[in-house]
Amino acid sequence: MASAGVDLLLVDSGELLAWLTGYTVSETMYRAAFLPREGDAWFALRALDEAPWREKSWISDVVGFADTDEAQAAVAASIRERRFAGARIGLDTNSYSMSAATFMRLSVLLPNASFIPMPGLSDSLRWVKSEEEIAILRQASPIADKAMLEVARQARPGMTTRDAAAIASQVFLREGADTGEVGSVVKATGSHEFLHGAFKTETINGRRRPACRTRSARQKLRRADDAANRRGWALRGTYRYGRKAG
Repeated sequence: MASAGVDLLLVDSGELLAWLTGYTVSETMYRAAFLPREGDAWFALRALDEAPWREKSWISDVVGFADTDEAQAAVAASIRERRFAGARIGLDTNSYSMSAATFMRLSVLLPNASFIPMPGLSDSLRWVKSEEEIAILRQASPIADKAMLEVARQARPGMTTRDAAAIASQVFLREGADTGEVGSVVKATGSHEFLHGAFKTETINGRRRPACRTRSARQKLRRADDAANRRGWALRGTYRYGRKAG
């Protein structure tokens, strides 16, 4: 912020909100966190999400607005109330949440502010992992491996992708992941296009190995080859939800 000459950082990317504040929420209505170069941070979001925000985030100053309010107007009002109406406000112009309509509306609502483009900031801040983040990854990866191996162990002809998702979810919850949500579980068939496949109920067919994204899990699957009747599964979303709780 100092190198960019920014007084206030506007954060609205879902990924960066989760990384920086401990909480993220859908884009049903615009929401943003604000980090001043000097002073306390705050967050502006719909009042419906205020309670879970307070449970998850370290930021105590929360501005909740009604669903009948204009989200951008409420966000701009929070900036004015904290005396940043004429500030240099940094924002990630590559953020999925910073639409052209939102940017233009904020520019109208805050005519004395200078908006400083900081494209790609939402991603680049997370490129280098801290020791704490590395420790969390080391907790998460065994959970991911266990989920993959358990799906492979229980896979039988006639089972479906829905059955596999239920197995993985059970492992996540039992092993201490944040949630039991596993993302899309799809059959690993054809070329690489299955990696972005949409979830649908499919029956196991063929004798393909489960598609596995980590070396350790691949090695364990090979060692377990004689013991498990594996079929073609791709378990996606494991690392996103495999963070171990507390």
